[in-house]
Amino acid sequence: MQKKAGLLLANKLDAPAATDNLELLREFFAARVRIEPLSTHDERQVAGLPRLFFNLLGVIRVYAKPPGKKFEPSDPFVLPLGANVHDMARKVHRGMAEHVKSARIWGSGLSDGQNVKLEHVLNDKDTVELNT
Repeated sequence: MQKKAGLLLANKLDAPAATDNLELLREFFAARVRIEPLSTHDERQVAGLPRLFFNLLGVIRVYAKPPGKKFEPSDPFVLPLGANVHDMARKVHRGMAEHVKSARIWGSGLSDGQNVKLEHVLNDKDTVELNT
């Protein structure tokens, strides 16, 4: 599939002429940009926008948890899609990647706090505890 150069959010999907207008947008712009129809009155569609943006950018958000401490959400690390635990360790601290011996993860559909290998591929919103 060819990458599109942009994104067009077609709002007012709930308006009476939405179908006709959407067809016009597709006719004129579909070859150049990705068109995402939505209604801002639908909370689920609005809530899904951040995930759409991250998917289009090809990145994920991953949170770090200090070993032995309670998880306090903070600014996530932004990593490329397909990044693994070892990649995150490099992002946390340049020299850390060589010293990480194990990692625990919350998210990814695994049991909370499950030990994973350093090659484990991370998913959006995972929380990772790196142990040296």
